[in-house]
Amino acid sequence: METLLEQQRRYHEERERLQDAMTKEMLQPSKNGREQINSDQRLRHLLDVIQEEEDDKMMVEWFELVNNKNELVRKEADLIYLSRAQELEGEQNEIDRQLRALLLKNEKYKTEKDKVEEEQLIQKLLDVVNQRNIIVESSKEDRIRYEEEDKDIALALQGILTYNHFSFYSSNGIFIKMDIVIEGIKKS
Repeated sequence: METLLEQQRRYHEERERLQDAMTKEMLQPSKNGREQINSDQRLRHLLDVIQEEEDDKMMVEWFELVNNKNELVRKEADLIYLSRAQELEGEQNEIDRQLRALLLKNEKYKTEKDKVEEEQLIQKLLDVVNQRNIIVESSKEDRIRYEEEDKDIALALQGILTYNHFSFYSSNGIFIKMDIVIEGIKKS
């Protein structure tokens, strides 16, 4: 797999090659108007290739920044879920402790207040369990959404990276070499 340094070196070498070709084209004396027109067209084409490579490189970097930002947002959301789950676990343990103490009391000695408190604790316990389930379900839904977003970004990147038969790697190594030209992608 190509490293970021190798990728940058390859970009740099390709850019130098194109610049050398442009310099040779500009320094070559033209004999007539037709040769001058052809030379100008070759120079414009080389400039377009350089600009397209720069645009593609910047777009890839932008997508990678978006991926990094998304990853941080996802980690933050996971930490929020984890924090809330831990709070609810502590709350559930406290309710369990209180409920056990009431349940251990002999029915003959339970007051009306104890029975009401027992019912309230059972309801609180159900609420806490439901909240924990909501957290688990939300976390699962987020993970599914994250995977779909990652696929969408990968497809968009694939379209950018394969334009003009150039193959690239993302800096985080997620994407493998792609030599497919996506039909219908045109730069203006």
